[in-house]
Amino acid sequence: MFIQNALLGDHNVCFYSSPKERQNVLFSNLKAGLHNGCSTVYIASEENIKQVQLEMRNFGLKIDDHKKLRILSGRQFYTPDGEFHATRVAEQVSSILDESSDRGFEGLYVSADASKVFDYLTKKGRAKEWLEYEKAIGRRMPFPLEGVCAYNINQVKSDEQVFLQLIQAHKNTIT
Repeated sequence: MFIQNALLGDHNVCFYSSPKERQNVLFSNLKAGLHNGCSTVYIASEENIKQVQLEMRNFGLKIDDHKKLRILSGRQFYTPDGEFHATRVAEQVSSILDESSDRGFEGLYVSADASKVFDYLTKKGRAKEWLEYEKAIGRRMPFPLEGVCAYNINQVKSDEQVFLQLIQAHKNTIT
């Protein structure tokens, strides 16, 4: 699977059609990051954090070391005050990456289900802002960060332009 070959600097996208597919790709990415000596962050979309922890344990991830694996809700990460601000998200990622480096990790792997925040921004007429954020990250990042952004295919397949823009904003695509 391509996730095991993902490298620090890669900005990847996954389109899933079921929670099991999402879990398999995003959790595999976390495992790869831990295997490569990196710290990891999982950004949940709609899932309950307690349920995510149980699913991670069942997947074989050790979730007890918060220095190695951090779990955040999409609301905490993307819209803590109810609004999305790309600069605030970038600052948060930079801070987590700095912490990771200070603790001696090789880098940071991020597995993020972006479906809910994308849906939220689309309903508010701000989908273009999200797409600009994805493009701004770039296909390759110049720092030790690897990321997989996951989207529910049923949310994006009806708009071919959005679908293509998401693919173009990322280095690798999993469907």
